[in-house]
Amino acid sequence: MTGADELEELRRLMPPRASSNASDDWGRMRESQGRQFPSDCHASVGLPFLWKWLAGDPEEEDMTGEDELGALRQAMPPTAPSNASVDWDQFGRSWGKEFPSDYRQFIDVYGYGSIGNYLEVLKPEHEGTVSENSDMANETEVAREAWSWVRKAPELAEARPELIAWGGDASADLLCWDASDEDPGRWPVLVYSRDDGLWRRYDCGMVQFLVRVLRGGFDECPLGDLSLWGRESAVFLNRDEEERMWEAGLDPWTGEPDPYAGMFGD
Repeated sequence: MTGADELEELRRLMPPRASSNASDDWGRMRESQGRQFPSDCHASVGLPFLWKWLAGDPEEEDMTGEDELGALRQAMPPTAPSNASVDWDQFGRSWGKEFPSDYRQFIDVYGYGSIGNYLEVLKPEHEGTVSENSDMANETEVAREAWSWVRKAPELAEARPELIAWGGDASADLLCWDASDEDPGRWPVLVYSRDDGLWRRYDCGMVQFLVRVLRGGFDECPLGDLSLWGRESAVFLNRDEEERMWEAGLDPWTGEPDPYAGMFGD
């Protein structure tokens, strides 16, 4: 499609309701900025961007794994080294499958812990790990049990997923993968929303899911609370760092002295 074709199609979809309110001298613009402006800008604004927007083709869908992690690091800079050292080959063997590269990169960079004191990225555990904590192994069992009786959105009506939990939140939502595809790069995120008692599928990986939550990039918030929705940025504290700050008498989420420090013993 040529620039003229693009503009004509845009005019068809979005007919002008009045004459333009800009009468720029493009020669002077070029001289003042020291560069030539795109021809589509002369008539409207950057048409390729508008095409993606009108087509419902968000920028996030074109991201590579490295782009996704880079976007997340920009929105949520790591506050401490990762608190997880995972032998990914051994980890994968315990579950009988390789895990998505974006998840492995996330754990290697951030570790496990809390985003905004709301969303918890679970501790990576071998399948069958027995623990008192609600981390990957236990929450996976909870998710698989919930699948058997919780309602499903239409896109999941005939699904038979192989659920593995990677996160949860303060609204008691469960965040999982459907790990049934042999290619871990194709594992979608499945969310059990306790608010409306429904499983839904999001066709993206774990890191892109987090980026899109922070950007408000879904039709509606997939979580039971708007704490992170459309915030653009967030703070991640790995669990060790959060505990260290509590022990130092500081509220990890405000940096202020904890008024209850020392009141309840160790």
